[in-house]
Amino acid sequence: MDKNKLEEFIITGGIENAKGRIIDFTKDIVANYYGMDTKDCFSTKTRKREIIQVRHVAIYLIMTNVKTSTTSLGREFNYDHATIIHAVKKISGYLTWDVELKREIAEMQNLIKLKALAVTKGMDINNDFYFIDMNNFHSIKLSTKKAIILVGFDESEIKSFQFAQVMEGGGHTSPWQRLPEEEREHKGTGMYVMEKREDKDEKI
Repeated sequence: MDKNKLEEFIITGGIENAKGRIIDFTKDIVANYYGMDTKDCFSTKTRKREIIQVRHVAIYLIMTNVKTSTTSLGREFNYDHATIIHAVKKISGYLTWDVELKREIAEMQNLIKLKALAVTKGMDINNDFYFIDMNNFHSIKLSTKKAIILVGFDESEIKSFQFAQVMEGGGHTSPWQRLPEEEREHKGTGMYVMEKREDKDEKI
């Protein structure tokens, strides 16, 4: 999707206040991507470097996707227009050499487009779908053809897991602590799982 076409894309779907919707869910997506709370990132005053970076990424993505002025967007972030320009230039500069940030921006842009498409179809991503971030996960090999994927566990939790070894006849031995070489950490995979929720009232 070309620059400044996302708002038109949503408007084509008959959604009112397209600009505001894009800004709001861009903030949500960027904060969630970096494992932070949206309110902490965008509604509180702070000089924390990691939060400033999240804000700058959100500003860059919004300016990429929405036809808006730096002054108007500045009001959304309680910044003046010069700060908005600085944020966009800063991220644009990083993208000329920072491969990791380039990958992150591309992934977030894909998520924003996906949510925009869902909005035009009348879907509620937060309530209608499970969203599982598999950008970072661990895998544990159990046999030559089977493995377990673990998402959201820290190192200490993973090291505490025990599994029963499957024997040739189909039975199981007593639980055994797997060997270190049977565990692998996967980072920056760019994988996400979105699954349709059957019971919308179910809590996760």
